[in-house]
Amino acid sequence: MIVPHLLEFDELFRYRQSDDGIVVPIALESGDRRVEFEAKIDTAATYCVFGRGYGERLGLEIERGVEQRFGTALGVFTAYGHQLHLETLGFRFESYVFFASDHGMMKNVLGRRGWLDLLKVGIIDYAGELYLSQYEII
Repeated sequence: MIVPHLLEFDELFRYRQSDDGIVVPIALESGDRRVEFEAKIDTAATYCVFGRGYGERLGLEIERGVEQRFGTALGVFTAYGHQLHLETLGFRFESYVFFASDHGMMKNVLGRRGWLDLLKVGIIDYAGELYLSQYEII
């Protein structure tokens, strides 16, 4: 017997189905600086990782962050972790994110830690619908 479950969400975002994956607008803030761009939701990624240029535009000294090596299907790269504010689709929270050491790394991904673990997410892919609520610990 199937038992139905009711989920409620605060926001609905209709994403472009023509994109390679689910891409959402985000903003990063550090001090009085803010950068806005798009990032891909990647449930296989452990962390949020962004291009180095975004961290530099925030005034961060990238290599002063915590060094971490990441392995992907395309190889291994180094990135540096920094604590800052991440905003997406009306939700804003502190997050620990990484910036690639190499200027050539252009992928921007929202991973499980620092994004997915802070939100309740529902996806109806055939309709291009992403449902979100901020995760509340009771």
